Amino acid sequence: MPSLTPRVNSRSSFKADTKTTPVYSDIESSEDSGEKRFTAEVRVKGSVLGLGEGRTKKEAESQAARCALDEMANTLHPSDALLHLD
Repeated sequence: MPSLTPRVNSRSSFKADTKTTPVYSDIESSEDSGEKRFTAEVRVKGSVLGLGEGRTKKEAESQAARCALDEMANTLHPSDALLHLD
């Protein structure tokens, strides 16, 4: 069975626990010394739950998803991560 990406894991976790689908946005791209960098965020109920940076949009979104999953793991219940977002 193939392993799921952080983005798929976060989407599945939020949807199962809160009936809410996270929304990913590319918020910035820059080029420093010839290297392109992207910044992405994942929002739930309009509030940012994770930020990520990477060399590609996909990498930045995956990092944002990891941050969101970490936020969920640090709460008593995944839906508790949304309590401070209202």
